[in-house]
Amino acid sequence: ACDSLIVDYLKIDSTQFPLIVSEVAVYDSANASVGGLSEEHFTVFEDGIEQSPIRVEPFGSDSGGVTIVLLLDRSNSMSAALPDVKRTAIEFVNLMYAGDSMAVATFGEDGRLEQNFTTDKDSLSAAINLMTLEPYTALYDDMLFGFELLSDVRYYTAFVLLTDGRDRDSQADLQEAIDSVAVAGIPVFGIGLGLKPDFGEPELQQITAASNGSYYRSPTTTE
Repeated sequence: ACDSLIVDYLKIDSTQFPLIVSEVAVYDSANASVGGLSEEHFTVFEDGIEQSPIRVEPFGSDSGGVTIVLLLDRSNSMSAALPDVKRTAIEFVNLMYAGDSMAVATFGEDGRLEQNFTTDKDSLSAAINLMTLEPYTALYDDMLFGFELLSDVRYYTAFVLLTDGRDRDSQADLQEAIDSVAVAGIPVFGIGLGLKPDFGEPELQQITAASNGSYYRSPTTTE
């Protein structure tokens, strides 16, 4: 039933005004993507006034793909989790569709681009396997670094972030990180590895919410 569908508002672009492009994802009650939708399935309002005409264009494998930054925590606290993180990150790379592009970056004291945007899964996997650890967790600074990588990409972007701790070493603070994701208009999908309600999790939840992304709790690496 239509009343059981969930519409996830991802992005709005008014740079071509009066044409306004809105990017949404539609899910059913089982959290499965819903396709085959057309203009008759949507009603758009602005300030309470219905907008017409509208055009619905499904986003699929022929739409140019998704451009993703995968940002992984390389702080020393990740030592025990590192083998599993590498394995599952490579599994994520292998889920890419034709046309998808990904960059792999890591963060500790600073942001490091391990592999620039590419469609080559082998190059991305190799970069993940070469990841090494170091002290410090400058999460907010390095998120800003990741957004810079996506600054010239206009459509279908995503920022996937995995961390096991809260920021300790950034010059930027939490509010600056929240403000930056709100302005960037890039959905952040944050994975909190072993984060707790009083340690790291509230900050990451605020960041993902401000970006219209999602937060995922992962108590252990097996999850």
